[in-house]
Amino acid sequence: SSAALAADWKVTTWNLEWFPAGAPDVRDAQVEAKRTKEAAEVLRALDPDIVLLQEVRDEAAVEALAKEIGRGHQVVVVSRFRYGDELSQHQQAILAKFPARAAFW
Repeated sequence: SSAALAADWKVTTWNLEWFPAGAPDVRDAQVEAKRTKEAAEVLRALDPDIVLLQEVRDEAAVEALAKEIGRGHQVVVVSRFRYGDELSQHQQAILAKFPARAAFW
């Protein structure tokens, strides 16, 4: 919208380091839920319009974080970088409070 273009945007970038598990081999649901909640608390306090994330596992993890933030953040794009024949656990993502016209990786 023209209002979004005219406003100052607050942008935050964060390397979440093996998000949401915290390590390449940890997949415990309670650990992941706790890390998601903690990251969401920080992002709510910062209240950015755009969030650039590094080292996220996949789109599902980013969707869970956006939902936990609860301030209208939408997942704009999540990369699908490969490591050999498999998807890497180090993806990048963008969240925004307003819709994007286009996004790709």
